[in-house]
Amino acid sequence: MGEFAKIVYDNLDVLKQKGHPKWKSVDLDSPLKGWDQSDCVKKYLHTSSGETDEPMEKNPLLAAIKEI
Repeated sequence: MGEFAKIVYDNLDVLKQKGHPKWKSVDLDSPLKGWDQSDCVKKYLHTSSGETDEPMEKNPLLAAIKEI
């Protein structure tokens, strides 16, 4: 799981440019209220944002997931 997360994280720009249009709204650094990032993912990703319990006003990743 962590290795997969790293592959997606490292290739997100390519996915946004050449992949499905939904990739354009993905922000892997945006925390999602109620979702915890697993330790195996944290091991492979070095995200810049801190963990927070504050709700986000608008999260494009959450919106994309809700559309599915």
